[in-house]
Amino acid sequence: MKKTSNPSIINTSLIIIILSIAAMIYFGYEIIAPILSYINTEIDPTDYISVINNFFK
Repeated sequence: MKKTSNPSIINTSLIIIILSIAAMIYFGYEIIAPILSYINTEIDPTDYISVINNFFK
């Protein structure tokens, strides 16, 4: 006796897994983005590239 698998159940679970991964990535970005923007504004006044260029002139 062969065991028949229902392809619609497999497709539904695959869609749920893909949507959950997309939601985790989106909400992870929404949490991390303000932190990155804060770090970017704190580091912005110091321009390391110009300091290195001036050092080698």
